[in-house]
Amino acid sequence: MGTYRKRFNEKARAGHMARLKELKRVRNKQFHRDDPEEESSHDEGNDNQDTNSEILKPMTEEEKLQKKRKLQELFTPKESKVSRQKKKRLDKFIEHQLKREEKKSLINKLQDYKVDTSLLTSSKNLGHGRQTKKEEFSEALSLEKQGRADAKTNEILYEEHTTKSWDEDHESMDESDGSDEDDFESKFGDVPSETKSSFIDNRPSQLGGQGGFGFGFSNIQVIKKAPEVSKGPKKKYNWRQRVEQQERKAKDEEDIHDFDSSSEEDIDEESEEADASDASVDVGDLSGEENSNINSSDEDGENSSEEESGSDSSETEVLNPDKKEIADDFKSWANQAIKKMEGRDVEMVTPELSVAYEPIVREEDLEDGLPTSNVHVDENSDRKAFYVKVNRSEEIQASRLQLPVYGEEHNIMEAIHHNDVVIICGETGSGKTTQVPQFLYESGFGNEESPDYPGMIGITQPRRVAAVSMANRVANELGDQGKYVGYQIRFDSSAKSDTKVKFMTDGVLLREMMHDFRLTKYSSIIIDEAHERNINTDILIGMLSRCVRLRAKENAEDPEKNKRLKLIIMSATLRVSDFSENTTLFATQPPVLNVAARQFPVSVHFNRRTPFNYSEEAFKKTCKIHSRLPPGAILVFMTGQQEITHMVKKLRAEFPFKNKTQNSLQDISKVKVNSRNTDLEAEDIDFSVKVVDEEKFREEIGSEGEEAGDDSEEEEGFDEVLEEGQTANDPLYVLPLYSLLPTKEQMKVFEKPPKGSRLCIVATNVAETSLTIPGVRYVVDCGRAKERKYNPENGVQSFEIDWVSKASAGQRSGRAGRTGPGHCYRLYSSAVFERDFLQFSHPEILRTPVENIVLQMKSMAIHNIVNFPFPTPPERAALASAVELLRYLGALDEKEKITEEGRKMSLFPLSARFSKMLLVSNEHNCLPYIVSIVSALSVGDPFISETELGISEYADKKPKDDEESDAQEVEDHDAKEQRANLRTKFRKSRAKFDKLDKFSDIFRMLSVVCAFDYVKRRDKTSFINNHFLRGKLMEEIVKLRKQLMYIIKSNVSKENIAVSVRDEDLLVPIPSEIQIKLLKQMICAGFPDRVAVRADDLYPEEAKITNRTLIINVPYIPVLTKKKPQIEECFSYIHPSSILNNSGEIPPKYMVFSSLHQNDSGKTRMNTLCDIKSTPLANIARKGSLLSYSKPLTGNGLKTINLSPTERYCYVVPRYGSTIDSDIKIGWDLNPIPVHQKKVEGRWVVEKFITNKNYKTMEREHKK
Repeated sequence: MGTYRKRFNEKARAGHMARLKELKRVRNKQFHRDDPEEESSHDEGNDNQDTNSEILKPMTEEEKLQKKRKLQELFTPKESKVSRQKKKRLDKFIEHQLKREEKKSLINKLQDYKVDTSLLTSSKNLGHGRQTKKEEFSEALSLEKQGRADAKTNEILYEEHTTKSWDEDHESMDESDGSDEDDFESKFGDVPSETKSSFIDNRPSQLGGQGGFGFGFSNIQVIKKAPEVSKGPKKKYNWRQRVEQQERKAKDEEDIHDFDSSSEEDIDEESEEADASDASVDVGDLSGEENSNINSSDEDGENSSEEESGSDSSETEVLNPDKKEIADDFKSWANQAIKKMEGRDVEMVTPELSVAYEPIVREEDLEDGLPTSNVHVDENSDRKAFYVKVNRSEEIQASRLQLPVYGEEHNIMEAIHHNDVVIICGETGSGKTTQVPQFLYESGFGNEESPDYPGMIGITQPRRVAAVSMANRVANELGDQGKYVGYQIRFDSSAKSDTKVKFMTDGVLLREMMHDFRLTKYSSIIIDEAHERNINTDILIGMLSRCVRLRAKENAEDPEKNKRLKLIIMSATLRVSDFSENTTLFATQPPVLNVAARQFPVSVHFNRRTPFNYSEEAFKKTCKIHSRLPPGAILVFMTGQQEITHMVKKLRAEFPFKNKTQNSLQDISKVKVNSRNTDLEAEDIDFSVKVVDEEKFREEIGSEGEEAGDDSEEEEGFDEVLEEGQTANDPLYVLPLYSLLPTKEQMKVFEKPPKGSRLCIVATNVAETSLTIPGVRYVVDCGRAKERKYNPENGVQSFEIDWVSKASAGQRSGRAGRTGPGHCYRLYSSAVFERDFLQFSHPEILRTPVENIVLQMKSMAIHNIVNFPFPTPPERAALASAVELLRYLGALDEKEKITEEGRKMSLFPLSARFSKMLLVSNEHNCLPYIVSIVSALSVGDPFISETELGISEYADKKPKDDEESDAQEVEDHDAKEQRANLRTKFRKSRAKFDKLDKFSDIFRMLSVVCAFDYVKRRDKTSFINNHFLRGKLMEEIVKLRKQLMYIIKSNVSKENIAVSVRDEDLLVPIPSEIQIKLLKQMICAGFPDRVAVRADDLYPEEAKITNRTLIINVPYIPVLTKKKPQIEECFSYIHPSSILNNSGEIPPKYMVFSSLHQNDSGKTRMNTLCDIKSTPLANIARKGSLLSYSKPLTGNGLKTINLSPTERYCYVVPRYGSTIDSDIKIGWDLNPIPVHQKKVEGRWVVEKFITNKNYKTMEREHKK
């Protein structure tokens, strides 16, 4: 069929139709006219809706249609014909625009959301119990003003008063008024006959008035009003007047209404006056109006004036202009009269001194500006005074006085004495690590003669270098008591029997708690660097929280024998809420003391763009600082030992010493550390699995604005110039600093550099918080660090280089401001900092496999994992499933106690499955193969599938849509043939790697990984392309193999120096048949709960397999699958990409798989690994909880050989999975096997499996 050809007059017709459409729209406008004012008012109404409402109403359907219609008119092209595909894209674009506008309007409304913060309470007042009356009244008043009053607030704010009758209490009023009238002149003097004011005083004579009742004005307009019906007693004043009166009373101010009569009193007086005289003026109403109008300026006019005034608004309008002036005149007259009566009308004059007076200013009377601490004080404490005298040199004492924490000694020690747990927050450099142990020591902690705290002072550090250096520093500062300070790291210790202050790594203290949970040798424990949140610190704090409570309970029972334990948690950041607000950890909230460091200003300079090669950028920046800026040490942050060594060599070559002896002093020492006895830290491992090329890095970084040019003059932070005597080529004294560096080399960073040189230290993040290096003015921050990463999907844990947190970046920049103003040069842009940096790094406990956490805690004899007080707990369901998996793997026994295998598995920083595989791989030289398999399973499938290449047969046979056939060209014969040739090449390359085993997909992966090691470097790219592999994944697999080999050799090898892994160490030959059989069992050992049996073996009726059944349709049932009413719902099937599809045989009875996936059709597919036989499967699961045994078999020539009443040989039927009486989960019987059983606590327990040959031999010997 030919293509569609436009008719000759189609364009003319389209133009004519468009004009008709426009004409029709204009005509219809008179019937459907849209008023733009109504639309705008409608929009304004929507915009002005309450932004604090719980629900913001979306646009109605009518509004949406109207907007859609406008957008269609706006964007519809003026073409003769719009294709269906283009119209579809246009509709999609309009829908997107509508959603975008709706989201924008919603965000604008949410921006107007307001929150009343007046009721928020400071966190320091938490736990204080009930509020005071003043606080209750203030809160109720605020709620009343917001319109949120209730019965409780009314009860606080209002009081009920009973209004008494005037007649009852003042019957003799008239008599007393007349009798005392003559005494007024004798008391107050003559009253002038004429007053300037228009005010008429009608008070009784004895009260200073002119007779009569009430007050009046001679010039006011009198308005008669109808008598009102009494509405019952009225309140004399309300709560607002009470509040104002109390505030004025507190400020010693006089009430402006002291001389005003209340409306109620005047009404009563008016009623009495009406009976006694013929006055025609309703004085009571007027005075009542006067009072109500004076009070109308206050807020209580809303409540009281409306009720009391009633319908008197007309009188109010008349009295308003002159009322205030009249009231002020009367008040001034009354005050003068009272002063004259009391003799205070004489003006007071301050006498002048003959001598000059200078005020005395006492410093102790001035405001110190210190914040009030909210620390609990034990008022019943009977602590006895005790101290230890320490003799220090004047130089050391002067340096201690400069530390910010020294001024807080009293507050810190008072908090420690009155609280068992104290949290101290202080930036690195404040001196908390070195001074707090000295505070404790001088207060008697660690001294045997101390009545309360005779035990040692223990200080934990997360890093070895910090524990050793801090111990030496404190020993030096303690002067004549320095001999009592020691340190202990793994297999290295300077602690002695008389040590009183001991620095150690947190792992050392954990091992001590396994033997002595109460820590009876210690009186106080300091957990330093708690903000790093490594897993040992979190577990340690959880255990110590229980230990502190236990020691306090024992001390309450017997104070002489049992002493309390003090726990001090120190952090360099204010992120301590996980500790202080965790009621599971600490039932009573511990006090938090903040020590502010004396920080000099630090200028932070970001790069305009983030470089890919940060190591080269750090080198350039360091050279520029040294050659252009004034004196000051340079601190460069890098990620690991390898980067540091390379950087040190380059800097020393760039700025060498003229004297060769100085160069020899800078030789990089070879690290000799016992790798088996040393705790591995993240920066010690120089392999990174993550592969990121520059192109991908640029995609992740994204746009960073205008790129920086090469002109160095435009760069920030280089405004200063060299001082006199400096040159651009002065020598640079470069020193490395990392954890594996010998202690002697680490201590060099605290020494002064050679004369005429500048100190430059290239360090890992060990210099971020653990150590404070003096004299640093310039910091070069690469913004990266090496840390543990855990992928829960594949269960692998690796050491990766990634961005640090914002808090860590702040700590690094703060290194430059300890001794004076400094500069921090960040090798990344501010856009990357704001977008990619987390505020705080995640705790390590969330970056570790849950099974490993459980395994590590079980190895520490912590059995009740679920109820353990974690600072940041993992999910309970994950903990329970981890315990179950560890039982399957044989790491835990039936009582959930750790086994010997479990202790060995806890050494590997991997998922428990892979740790189990590595643990059993040390037979027949299978370790390199298992490492390759674990690496491949962790990283992912390196093969590119046919579907991704677009060469699958299904794609060729797929019918094309008739509608799309017009828009797509028909594929020619050559393209099909080319695709077929590519498919043939693809399958031939796959066949090369399928020769090891025709039933095992894992051996195809093993073949390509091991073959890649034999390919030369220049041929690796062509090898990847020719065999349809993923280059990045292959590179990641190689790097992870090196990392695993390094860790295994470090923990298992007999070498006494730091091990190394080369590319040649990864080369392995083709495995033998025995090795292949063993490898299958080792793989199954890591996946004992992921074994599937062919369904026809368990349910032959429901799962029939015929000769025509495709292999991908052969059903399997995984072990421990929950039984369902329809057994077909439990079926799983082989994945179409599996090697089994090419075998041409019925698949094996038992298959080991790595994971299950459900496709679009609802079928569950297995990613198979390998097949397994019955007896090896029983042998693998023997030590776990997946295998159970039947009673001894008898008959058919089988007999039990009884060696003793508690020992026998017999045949049993192992059952894999659930027990035979379970109706919940799937299990099946394996082939009978001979076993050796022993009777333990009345139960027969299988000791080991024996071969048929050995069983027959024992049977013959038993007959003899």
